[in-house]
Amino acid sequence: MKITRVTATPVHVPLNIRMVGAARPAALGGCLVEVETDTGLIGHGFTSITEETVIAHIIKQVAGPAIIGDDPLAHERIWD
Repeated sequence: MKITRVTATPVHVPLNIRMVGAARPAALGGCLVEVETDTGLIGHGFTSITEETVIAHIIKQVAGPAIIGDDPLAHERIWD
């Protein structure tokens, strides 16, 4: 089994936190990552690191291409 595709989608969910006499805008952010194999298996992960667009770009341009062709079950190899 080999990794054939890695995608990363930034997620930004605006929130409006209401307090007595005030409101505070806030947001939840992260990056949804999808890893697909040549056998059709698809795995999903979610990062909760801030700057979701930066993380998505790094996954798309650096981390994703680095693991294409790797065995998704070789965890130690992928982490290296």
